[in-house]
Order: sequence, then structure tokens, then C-alpha cells
Amino acid sequence: MIVCKKRSSVSWPSTASNLDILISILWRLSLGLSLVACQLFSPYSLADTDAQNNGHYSEHQVKAIYLYHFANFVHWPDPAPKSIRYCTFGNDTVTLILKQILYKKSQPNRSTSVTTIVSLNQARGNCEVLYITKSKLQTLQTIPQLSGVLTVSDSQHFLQHGGMIELRSVNSQIKPAIALNNVTKGQLTISSRLLRVALPPTDLKGRRK
Repeated sequence: MIVCKKRSSVSWPSTASNLDILISILWRLSLGLSLVACQLFSPYSLADTDAQNNGHYSEHQVKAIYLYHFANFVHWPDPAPKSIRYCTFGNDTVTLILKQILYKKSQPNRSTSVTTIVSLNQARGNCEVLYITKSKLQTLQTIPQLSGVLTVSDSQHFLQHGGMIELRSVNSQIKPAIALNNVTKGQLTISSRLLRVALPPTDLKGRRK
């Protein structure tokens, strides 16, 4: 579990209506805010000042929120996509939560969709953001850098396989590790705002804590 140490906070909403409230709040988040997991949820926490317990969010929930927001911090080659197509190679808890989020909200000024693909060849020209599950990564030797496709996973050694962003658990927080050389090969550019909260490049080859 991810623990956000705040004076007042609330747990991840369990009902459909509460999930809709949370997604609406996430929709209004300023792009200038840090993507650190606890800060992502701070507006919701402030809405309930009577809450006394620390907020607890599962790693899967935090990873899905990161995955949803990455599209706001990536620049695609011209012409910029008018819609953001999320693709998942494999299915797990993160993909399930992502689909729930995208069912409720799209990206600002852009439509969104989510599709499960059965081979990486399908990602070319059909995906802007591609999430690869741990089980699927085990079947691959390398991750191709497809032009205009941001590849993300929470699997260890994903970057060494050619992936672009790996979601790591570091000191009870989910942090993105970014392989800029792989991003460049995919003709993408990462916003400096995301780079500021990512793990330093010296940590990219380190083991998970």
C-alpha cells in the first residue's frame, strides 16, 4: 500500500459515484502540480477536513493515475494527435483501473480510447500510450521504439528491454524512471515537469527498493 502522510486525507473512493468525483477532481488538476502520488490526491483530501486517518492507496491505483496523466506531459511529433489512444498489451489490475478512469473522463481537448492489443505490431499507428503488463513482458526479448508510441510498464528491467517509462516503488512511493534515449528513439519529448519528479538518471539501473 502507498501511504500519504497528511493531517487529513481520505481513502480511495469505493463506489462508482465517489470514483466519478475523484476523476472530476483529477480532471481539474493543474499541470504545474507535481505528479508525486500523494500530491495527485491532495485536492480530494482537502475536500474532507474531518478525515483523521492517513490516506491509503494501492500501488495499482497510483500506477493507473500516473498512466492516465502521462499523456499530459509528452509531446508527440507533428502533427500532434487529436485523440489519445491508450493500448494495453495484456491485462492486470492496473489496466482494469485505467479503463474505469477512461470510461469516466477523457484528456483535456482530446478524446480518448483504450484497447487491448494482442501483439506489439498492432501498436504502430494505433496507440499513443502503450502499457505492457509484467506477464506480457516476460514473452518479449526487446521493446521496439515505435514512432509516436509511449511505452510504459511496472515490470523490473523494462527500461533495459527498450521501454520508455518504468513505474517503480521507491520508499513507499511510486516513481517513474525514464529512459530518455529510448524516448528520443520513439520521436517523443518528455516535459521538464515530469522529469523533475522522475528518478534521477543514475537510478535507472538500480534495483527496486
